[in-house]
Amino acid sequence: MKKNSLNDLLCHFRCNRQILLYMKAITFLMFLAIVNITAGSYAQETKLNLSMKDASLKEIFDKIEEQSEFTIFYKNNHVNDDVDMDVSINNRNIKET
Repeated sequence: MKKNSLNDLLCHFRCNRQILLYMKAITFLMFLAIVNITAGSYAQETKLNLSMKDASLKEIFDKIEEQSEFTIFYKNNHVNDDVDMDVSINNRNIKET
């Protein structure tokens, strides 16, 4: 009788541990989903207003960073900064731009 109750106790412990693991995984996945939804809605609401003539790409990126909370990363050798561009963006969000 004691052996049987010990086996029941060990099975109960393993089952509870497995349930706890599933609960942790589900909680983590729900957290990721909420963060993703929040980030997506922020990007849709952020509006940009840029009007620049003969501006380098670095100057354009700096202006975007000033007007939003976005940070733009790039390698200098991958971007041609010698070309000047004209940019005109009026009250448009990042996705539209």
